[in-house]
Amino acid sequence: MERKQILSSDDSIEFLKNISKKFTKEVLCDILKNYSKTENVQFLGINQGTNNFKKGDSYLSSLNRFTVVGTINESSKGRRLEVPVVVKSIPTNIARKKTFRSSEFFENEISFYTKVWPRLLQFQKEKNAVIFNNIPRCLAAVCDGDNDILILQDLSIENFKTLGREFRNNLEHSLLVIRMLASFHALSFAFKDQHPDEYKNITIHLKETFFGEQYRNWYNNYLKKLLDVWVDALEKEVPGSVYEKKFKDLIANDFYGQLISLVEDKGKNAVVSQGDTWLPNFMFQYVDNKPKSAFLVDFQLSRNSSFALDLSFYIFSCVDPLIRREHWDYILTEYHKTMTSCLEKLGTNPGLTYSDIKNEFIKYGKFGLGMCLETAIFSVMPDEETADLETIEGDAAVDIANVWIVNKIPRQKDRTVLVDIIKDQVDLGFI
Repeated sequence: MERKQILSSDDSIEFLKNISKKFTKEVLCDILKNYSKTENVQFLGINQGTNNFKKGDSYLSSLNRFTVVGTINESSKGRRLEVPVVVKSIPTNIARKKTFRSSEFFENEISFYTKVWPRLLQFQKEKNAVIFNNIPRCLAAVCDGDNDILILQDLSIENFKTLGREFRNNLEHSLLVIRMLASFHALSFAFKDQHPDEYKNITIHLKETFFGEQYRNWYNNYLKKLLDVWVDALEKEVPGSVYEKKFKDLIANDFYGQLISLVEDKGKNAVVSQGDTWLPNFMFQYVDNKPKSAFLVDFQLSRNSSFALDLSFYIFSCVDPLIRREHWDYILTEYHKTMTSCLEKLGTNPGLTYSDIKNEFIKYGKFGLGMCLETAIFSVMPDEETADLETIEGDAAVDIANVWIVNKIPRQKDRTVLVDIIKDQVDLGFI
C-alpha cells in the first residue's frame, strides 16, 4: 500500500465530513474496537493511501479506501493499530442519490450486515461448523437515509482483487465461486430449517430493491433501451432464428413483470441470496496464478429468494459460454455436492436432490437473463463510455435512461456475448 502522511485526528474528521456528515470520531473508534475486539482504544488519524477506484466501479455508492490508525491502550503503553478499510457511502450529489434511490439500496445492505449476517454467523458458531465466512467484515455502519456509510475491511490488503467486467470465468474460477455460493446458501437454508420463525424475523429486513411494481416506472424507459440493444444484436447475428423469435416473444409478454414474479415466488428453496452475482462483486485471491479463494461483496440487492436466482445470474453473466455449455452438469453437481455437505455439517437433512436443483433452474433460470440485460452490455462497454454519475446536475431525480446511456453494439464479437446468453437460455429450456 502506498504510504502518505497520516492526517491528524482533527484533520481526519474534516476530511471525512466530505464523505458523510455522520463520519464522526465515535464511528472511527467503533472501527478500531470492532477490528481489535477491544474497548480500550484511542483514535490517532487516518492514512489516505491510494484511493484507486475508477469510474464505474460502483453505480449506487461512492467508494473510498484508507487506513484508520489508533492504539490499543495496554498497561502503561499503547500498541499501534492500523485498520485498512473500504468505505461505501451514499453519494453527496443529491440528484445522483435520488435518481438511483441510493438510500433504499443502502438500507438493504446495512440491514444485511447488521440484522441478518450476525445471526447467521452466530448460528454457525453454535453448531461448531463455520462453513461460510467469505464476506468482508463490517466494522461500522450508519443508516439514516441521507448520510449512510458502511465501513468494511479492505480485502485488497490480503491480495484479493476484482476482475475486469469483460472477464469470463474459466472452470477453476467457476467451481470456486459455485462452491462458495453453495456454502453461503446452505447456511441460511439450514437456519431456516432449524429456526423457521427466526428466519422470517431476520429476512423481513431484506427489502426488494429492483424488481417490484413500485419500481416499474423508475426502470421502464431504461429497460426499453436495453431491450433495443439485445434485439439489434440478435437481428444482426442470428436473423430469423428460433433464438430471435423466443427472445421477442419473451419480452412481448411483460418480461419485467415475469421477473417480479420470480423474486416474489419464494418457494421451498428460498435462502438469503446475495442478489447481484456479477463479476465486480467477487474478489479473488491467487496463489501461483491460480484462484485460491473468493469473497462475496455488495449486498445491496440481497433478498430472500430461490438459490437459483444467484446461480443463474452468475453462470450466465460470468462463466465463459464454452465452459457453461461443456460443464453445465458438472457445475451444478458441484453446487449440489457442496450444498449437501454443508447442510449435513450444520445438522440439517439435505433432502435436496440433483433433480431438485435442475427443476429449480427450469422454474427460475430466466432470471439470469433478466439481470444480464444490463450487465452483459456493461461487460463489453469501453471504460470511456461508462457514465460519470457525478455529472448529474440539480437536486431532483432524473430518468435513469438519460444517465445510464446504452447504445447498439458496434462490434460483432461483443454482440456475440449477448447472443450466446440467449442461445443457452433457449437450448436449456429456460425461455
